[in-house]
Amino acid sequence: MVHLAAYVGAVGTSGWDSFYSGRLRLCVQFLVPFAIALAVLVGVSGMVTRWIVFRDAEAWGRGARGAWAVPGCLALLAAAVFVPLFPLFAPFTAGSWLRWAYGFGLIVPALALLLVGARPDFHSRHWPGLTGRRQLQLPAMFVLLCLWSALGSGFYFWGRREQLLLAELSLALFGVTATALALGQSLRLQVETLGADGSPDASATDYVLARIQQSDSHKANGLGISRSADLSALITADFSAVPVGALASWAARVMFGFRPGLTWRARVTVVDENRVVVALTRNSLNVENTIISRGHLGLPELPAHLKAPQLEAELGRAHAQLLTGAAACILVCLSRVHTELRHGLCGAEQWQGVAMQMIADEPALVQDAGLRLGMLRRAVELEPRYGTARLAYLYALHDQFRGPFQERLRFARWMDSLVALAQEEDGSTRKGWEVIRMRAGYSSVAMRWNHCLEELAATWNTSRTLSRVGSEALSAAGTRAAELTAYCEGVRPHQDGRYAAWYAGRMVPLAANLTASIDFLEAARRGEGPAEWPRGALAVDHPWPRLAYVYGCSAALVRDFDGTGREPADLLDCFTFATATDADRRELLNDPAYALLRRAGKSDELDALLSPVTSGVQLLELPPFAACAPQLTRIGVTTVDALRRRVATAQQRAALAQYLDLDPVVVAHFAELAELAGLHRDFDDPTVLKLLLGLGVDSRRALLEQVDPDEAAFLARLRTLAARDGLGGLPAVAHPGDWLAAVRGLTAPAIP
Repeated sequence: MVHLAAYVGAVGTSGWDSFYSGRLRLCVQFLVPFAIALAVLVGVSGMVTRWIVFRDAEAWGRGARGAWAVPGCLALLAAAVFVPLFPLFAPFTAGSWLRWAYGFGLIVPALALLLVGARPDFHSRHWPGLTGRRQLQLPAMFVLLCLWSALGSGFYFWGRREQLLLAELSLALFGVTATALALGQSLRLQVETLGADGSPDASATDYVLARIQQSDSHKANGLGISRSADLSALITADFSAVPVGALASWAARVMFGFRPGLTWRARVTVVDENRVVVALTRNSLNVENTIISRGHLGLPELPAHLKAPQLEAELGRAHAQLLTGAAACILVCLSRVHTELRHGLCGAEQWQGVAMQMIADEPALVQDAGLRLGMLRRAVELEPRYGTARLAYLYALHDQFRGPFQERLRFARWMDSLVALAQEEDGSTRKGWEVIRMRAGYSSVAMRWNHCLEELAATWNTSRTLSRVGSEALSAAGTRAAELTAYCEGVRPHQDGRYAAWYAGRMVPLAANLTASIDFLEAARRGEGPAEWPRGALAVDHPWPRLAYVYGCSAALVRDFDGTGREPADLLDCFTFATATDADRRELLNDPAYALLRRAGKSDELDALLSPVTSGVQLLELPPFAACAPQLTRIGVTTVDALRRRVATAQQRAALAQYLDLDPVVVAHFAELAELAGLHRDFDDPTVLKLLLGLGVDSRRALLEQVDPDEAAFLARLRTLAARDGLGGLPAVAHPGDWLAAVRGLTAPAIP
């Protein structure tokens, strides 16, 4: 047994010794030098980037960077492999094949790399403000030429005995140069945000990163479509944050200095609620140092009298506004050297304009409509060819416009100019401007179309024909709608971007529905009976609310003009599906299609749907009736019609005064209000009566005294008061022509 145990031990020991000496030690001897050599080469490549790449040189595209980064990384890997390979195995010796391989495999690519890096980018002449410098710095180019001359001459002439060593050194030099030059132009960005005390702020860092990637607001526009800019080049992998914590932060900074490809580093320091400082470096070379204040962004100073919790809310909003400005500054600085970002900014060259547009288009950051409009105006003033800001400014101007509908065609012409700005000289769309062109094109058509419907609604009682201006607007709308539909159908994901293709897919049914409606109105005006009426939304199996709304407006148009008696059964279905909130109902209330239905006396079906906004105020909530509301409720006087019946005669007024225990003069005032409401159907609404009472109009006489001397001034005061209360869509406010015609020339007799 003892001999057997000794035998087994001897065999086991010799087997382990054989494995250790034959395999494990060999692997260790190979892998350890390989890992050390690779780490050194990669570190050197990252460290020399700042001396190789120009700080403000325009970067190569992703394809060009990849074309040089791949062979550079392979060269680094091969050079690291050869460090332990030759001493251990000596797999081959120098020969004539090595001379050919050295010349065509290293010398030629190295010279090509130097020539490409030394070539100024002439494309920068199209982008004012760029230097057009070569990517490779002159001192680095001189040093590299000297090194390659020494290595090449040594390999072919005076150092033939050390050809393998020289080839390995040349391989390492090419790998370091190609990797540093290619990855030193990458888009990778590391962001760090510091508070006023110098401590890292992780939430602020995340906010800056999110704002960079979402440089436009995601609030839905009038089409129910997201308004995000197409910055598809900003992939998530391009950005990172400096970790919070002393050890992690130190390790991240060390990695940033040694790892190639971590090109950009941004440090945002929040000084106070009014200022932040942005420091941006490229390959550890300073590119931008900017102080961003609220004044730069067109924002007012914070009020000094605020108290908690309002103070905390305003400080949080101010913090977010300044961080948005910092994100815009970083984004524009990146776009100066990265062409793929420049396309997505749609003509912006200054960070101030981008910052003001980004802040103004975010409802949570700017709640005052006047401040928003002012910021957008400053952005367009600074950047006249900045398409995103220009479009937002036109939308804001149109929303607050209170002039007659005839003047709104001016906005359609401005939208035409924006469509032209989005196009190249040959008529093609500029890269990155696809969504701007579609949005501006649709707005141009919709504004002309609404002008025609408003003109028809305003002249309903006299004729159903358009004026010369209206006919021209309708013809222009039809032409542009056809062009828009054709363009949207031609957008392709591989050419114009996935977001633009998705947007075009959403736009096609909207544009097609509008085109069909225009064709229908043209046929109706000519007296032709169209074979079919527009059913654009029905072409989509599951229409979204905005598409259902647009289809409902088209169905309302058919109900006005179709003389065959056809009734679109899904008119109310569409509006019920599309109008979920009071804001949606007010939009419908102010829509020209609803105005046509109302003028034609065909809006009964919609009255119940719109009652939450048209009957937002009850009769007994008005000041003259508030004190006696319980008594009036008990006898059923809760509507204007009921009141009118109770005060029709002198005997009824006397009986009501006795019941309410009021002076007969007060009840006579009730009768005057009832008479005022009966002047026109638009006045038969307690909400309108409240507006009139706010203007001091409590009777027919008071109305005539204010309208006759200066009709325009009275209407201006009425619109201002209605806009303050969000009631600009009421028919009495939006279309005063009908009730003005009813009250002109009337006298003010006493109540019988």
